Amino acid sequence: MDLDEPGGNIDDDCQFAVRQDAQYPMAIGNRRGDEGSHKSDSGNASSWRPRRGRPLGSKNKQKPPVIITRESPDALRPSVLEIASGTDIVAAVSAFAARSQRGLCVLSGRGAVADVTLRQPWLEAAAAAVSMTLPGRFEIVSLHGAFLPAPAPLGANGLAVSVASRGGGQVMGGNVVGKLMAAGTVYVVAVSFGNVVYERLAAEEEAGASVI
Repeated sequence: MDLDEPGGNIDDDCQFAVRQDAQYPMAIGNRRGDEGSHKSDSGNASSWRPRRGRPLGSKNKQKPPVIITRESPDALRPSVLEIASGTDIVAAVSAFAARSQRGLCVLSGRGAVADVTLRQPWLEAAAAAVSMTLPGRFEIVSLHGAFLPAPAPLGANGLAVSVASRGGGQVMGGNVVGKLMAAGTVYVVAVSFGNVVYERLAAEEEAGASVI
């Protein structure tokens, strides 16, 4: 209301303003509270620091295993040799050992052989025939031997075989002399090795004398 307006009353205007403030006290208080909360939030933001270290509950990642694929020269390498019919078993196994440039130990054999010539060491002292030839076809009962790289000791290489005849079932064996011809497919199981150490073992008397 204009003060110059006739009939105007200043006291009435003041009373209206007071009544207006009395009707909206919560609005004024809310505005003041919002201003205070903004100030407190800004204060907390300035004092916040990131957490150092590893997060709670985290674990180390498992590392994959290290696999070494390099083969040791001292490791044994198993082999199964398939020898065709009509092949000399001794020559075939000896050639395989020479190609691989490794020592070879024959563990077993399975198949049939023909016309086997054997030497029986226990007959040498009797001055009898130290070798005999078995004509016909025989099944291998056991086969073993060794083929070592040079310088191999004399008599270290060779095969020993035991065979059985199909008719009577008699088993005969000895060291193979000459060829051992396969009369069918023959399978030979062997292991090869790289490093060969030749050691001479002294007799008990020599060992005792060296200690004294």
